[in-house]
Amino acid sequence: MKFLIDQDAYAITIRFLRGLGHDVVLAADLGLSRANDETLLRTAHEQDRIFITRDRDYQ
Repeated sequence: MKFLIDQDAYAITIRFLRGLGHDVVLAADLGLSRANDETLLRTAHEQDRIFITRDRDYQ
């Protein structure tokens, strides 16, 4: 599976997913560490990725 991980995700989550062999990209790796929710979700969709965030006020 392919994932896009928001900047607020735990490092252990990233290591776990990578350890299982998943394709994990961090928002920061794409220069999106300060991107709004809409941009992050659109990017995940364009790259056919599942978006993971801990953001409780995600819009």
